[in-house]
Amino acid sequence: MHGAILEKKDIMAIHQIPGRKGSTKPILIKLMNNSVNHIFMKKRKAMKEAGNRISDDVTKLNSGLIMRLTLHHNIDIAWFFNGSVYGLITRQERIKFDIYDNIDNVIKASDLATARGRRYNTLDSQ
Repeated sequence: MHGAILEKKDIMAIHQIPGRKGSTKPILIKLMNNSVNHIFMKKRKAMKEAGNRISDDVTKLNSGLIMRLTLHHNIDIAWFFNGSVYGLITRQERIKFDIYDNIDNVIKASDLATARGRRYNTLDSQ
């Protein structure tokens, strides 16, 4: 699969699901660990160019977190990437959030770390 080899031992579960008439039925694959998932996500563009679509499964809890982040006044954008939820705060700083985090406390902690001279993951540093 375009440089990414999926072995039987890497698969926890696989299911074919109903699709559109006249097209190939999609499959859901649950992988054993995140490292295998990460390899496939890195190959997403090449797979898409070959006509295969690959996407992460965002859990209901992570979807709820993304919704809470998008409604928060200090968060400009929220997204899911490689098993984690991130938010971009107004000063262009990217922060990783957990489903049980208090959003205000996480933002305050990043403010304190920035004030102390520690670099958080800002978009300017990329």
